[in-house]
Amino acid sequence: MLYSTIDRASFEEASLLCQYLLKTKNVNPACLVLVGNKSDLKHFREVEEYEGRLLAQALECGFCQLSASEGFDDSQNVLYNTLRQYVNTQKHGSPSIRVFIDNVLSRKKSMS
Repeated sequence: MLYSTIDRASFEEASLLCQYLLKTKNVNPACLVLVGNKSDLKHFREVEEYEGRLLAQALECGFCQLSASEGFDDSQNVLYNTLRQYVNTQKHGSPSIRVFIDNVLSRKKSMS
């Protein structure tokens, strides 16, 4: 769930959407990551990092801050780490899926 660190309303909306997904749509918290974007614009910041961390802790989901304008790697890492975390939480998941995800992530690291 993406919000802008320079827009408090987007943070509040992200909070409401996360709560809705977790309570009414039976979404696994391991599938949810709260992502603060535009972390590079510190002088315009309206949402502090600790606020995002506290919300993520309350929701029992992941958290990170990044700046999409500063590169694709951070965004890609969030996606891969969330996927890996979700696969690892699946009790009935196939071990071959875990191996596949690990291989994809290993390839990605070697290409960087």
